[in-house]
Order: sequence, then C-alpha cells, then structure tokens
Amino acid sequence: MNIDERTRYRDFRSINEDAYCTGEKYSTWNRTPLDSCPGRSYIVEREGVCPDGSKVQLGRQTIYRRYSNW
Repeated sequence: MNIDERTRYRDFRSINEDAYCTGEKYSTWNRTPLDSCPGRSYIVEREGVCPDGSKVQLGRQTIYRRYSNW
C-alpha cells in the first residue's frame, strides 16, 4: 500500500487484503501458492474495516504473470 492509498483510506480501522489463485477464493485452508497458480494469474481483493466493525469492499484486481517462472 503506498502513501496515497494510506491517506485515501485513513477513515478505516484497518485494511484487509487477500490474494488467491483464480477459482480458489473459497478454499482458504488449501490454497495453491501464488507462484504456482495454474492459470498464470491470481486475484487480489481489498476491504476496509470501519471503526464500527462493518466492512467495505475497496476493490479487486487480477494480476497476470508474464513468465512461467517468477
């Protein structure tokens, strides 16, 4: 998270980030390591936690690998 993002999200108590291989979102205990994703891409999701505990989805990004080896 860079400084601009930190300033923009300062009203949140915390920011949660989750990254997983495409198609593995709901398999939290048995996920493939990101460097071994079979589809050569993975997804990063970010959510903010408000002071009252409620959560706000901040975005989702698909990251594509250029090479077969990281």
